[in-house]
Amino acid sequence: MRYIAKPAESEAAACIRGFVESQRAGRAEGIPWEELRLDYGSFSRAPQLRNLLIQEQKGLCAYTGVGVDDRLVERVPQREGHSFKPHIEHLKSQHQCRAELEANGGIVGRDLGEDLAYANMVAALEVSGTANEHFGAVCRGDLSLPIIPTNPACSSAFIYVETGERSCRFHSWP
Repeated sequence: MRYIAKPAESEAAACIRGFVESQRAGRAEGIPWEELRLDYGSFSRAPQLRNLLIQEQKGLCAYTGVGVDDRLVERVPQREGHSFKPHIEHLKSQHQCRAELEANGGIVGRDLGEDLAYANMVAALEVSGTANEHFGAVCRGDLSLPIIPTNPACSSAFIYVETGERSCRFHSWP
């Protein structure tokens, strides 16, 4: 896994910040929070953010290291019922972000949670189709990760050998 730095001042961070500021400005004008929600489900700039994250990551998936930019379309033949596409991956799942917000007394949509945190988002490969072909982000689902690509130690966490076996200093597989 390759380390992904998340600088506080980046175009991607500004994209999220701009959305949050516009929602809060509307609320200040008296528009109810139910109409100007602060959650990822209401985030209207996802295509722009996805492209900015892909640029930050040099076109590579945060988990697999494969191209999620234009190279993906060029190299991966599309089959009916299957797709390989880039998407915004939450390192801490949206489900977990919502649960933590509510556990701390917040209300999803009214209060800002980690589902809209720049440090919690990366570009990753999304695979849809036959379940036994899934890997990366789709396989992970809502599971917590033992190591994430925004951890500087991630690049030295995994060991791969010629036989295909793998190990992780932070997690053991069955």
